[in-house]
Amino acid sequence: MASSSTTFAIATLLFAALFAPAKSANQSSPGSFCPTALFTFADSLSDGGNRDIEGGGKTLSGSYPYGVTLEFNGTEFVSLDFAYAGATVLQVENQPFSSPHIFSAQVDDFVRHQQTVVARNGREQSEPWYENALFYVEIGGDDINFALPLGTDTVINHTIPAVIQGIATLYNHGARHVLLFNMPRADCSPNYLQAFQQYPAGTFHYDNDGCIVEVGQLISYFNSNIQRLATELAQNYTGLNVYYSDWFAANTYVMENMNQYGFTNALQSCCGGGGKFNCNGDGLCGCAPLNEPNVTYTVCNDPSQYFTFDGIHYTQHFYQIMSDFIIAGQYLTPSVKLCKAVNEPEGPL
Repeated sequence: MASSSTTFAIATLLFAALFAPAKSANQSSPGSFCPTALFTFADSLSDGGNRDIEGGGKTLSGSYPYGVTLEFNGTEFVSLDFAYAGATVLQVENQPFSSPHIFSAQVDDFVRHQQTVVARNGREQSEPWYENALFYVEIGGDDINFALPLGTDTVINHTIPAVIQGIATLYNHGARHVLLFNMPRADCSPNYLQAFQQYPAGTFHYDNDGCIVEVGQLISYFNSNIQRLATELAQNYTGLNVYYSDWFAANTYVMENMNQYGFTNALQSCCGGGGKFNCNGDGLCGCAPLNEPNVTYTVCNDPSQYFTFDGIHYTQHFYQIMSDFIIAGQYLTPSVKLCKAVNEPEGPL
């Protein structure tokens, strides 16, 4: 699902931190990694700008440092951010918020991008740039979201092999450093909390954090498979480093210590249409799709005090904390510190 333009996803903040101008470049050392580039394959929890492009059929772009653009030419993406709102691992039918830019399509876009770069600069010059890049993979949550009414075990069991195939393709095209995310606490998302109000008491249960136990169990099952996948990929592909990012655990820690991080509200949407979770409404800011199409949406005075902006996607404050964790090597297995403030790489782009 598309997120508000007032929020900045983790990928955007990571890019800003890792590729900010600096007087001197850091060098990778044991326990650290200084990437030359960041390639993003994800859904709207990480999408840094492609979300608004396809609808109008125009070529639009948004600038990042060093001229990294988010550009859609009407047919495919020609950018370093291949993430897209509503993206899934598996193709989803009859879902208004799903996207044709599934994981395999994002990988295909990357391959076309790489072929263009190699044709222009030569393989010898281009290959080191890709081998020292960070490939950011955060996808699969929407597969669960869209399949939840149908039961998700089967979906998860089909999703994991497709993730393996996508990362294998990236590996065959030079990827050697993959940052692989699990799914965060969607069981605590205001849109889920509000949607479950329609079910009779006793149909579902809340945990100590106020989150939905049954949804959390599905997410944990998905996450255990992603963690296993990370280990197996590193073992089966020579020279491949897979850094497993435990977003779920990081999310839980901040939720249970939210005063320490300046939050006052974890279970209500900053922007919404009222109700217990400020999530009545039928529209993005109203945490759609629910049953109150005429509700007026309001925006909180201070989004930084909230976990989510629209009941689905997180606020910039939350994303900044998650980004800081990643750069510091926290909640990463194996732990690796990402070097900040490197010089602009002498790459082929």
